Amino acid sequence: MASQEIIEFLSVFKEYLPDFDLQTAYQVRDLVLNKVVELEQKLAENQQALRKEMLEKAQELGIDIAELFQEPVKVKVKAPPKYQDPNDPTKTWSGKGKAPAWVKAALESGKTLDDLRIPTTNIDPEVGF
Repeated sequence: MASQEIIEFLSVFKEYLPDFDLQTAYQVRDLVLNKVVELEQKLAENQQALRKEMLEKAQELGIDIAELFQEPVKVKVKAPPKYQDPNDPTKTWSGKGKAPAWVKAALESGKTLDDLRIPTTNIDPEVGF
């Protein structure tokens, strides 16, 4: 049933609900449960048919179905450093995220980010390095 049909059914059904005795309520419950089981079985059959069709199509195309539905691997690439501590060249910062203490201290002492920039040579503007 489509959702609009369900809404209409329930609105009509609610009118009769107060008049149900216990036996009628049990009969309605059983009918509903049987319908739920029937719909679940139909869904399972449809899923099996679709799975079979997909496997056949993948085999026909020479595709490994496990590979097809494998989650893509997300690779985090660390941004290259752009700034370096003039007092300790081993301390670097990419310019992303929270600025390290040495950057804050240098800026408070009057330096600019350009003063802390790692010097580069032979930069190809199209490639970026």
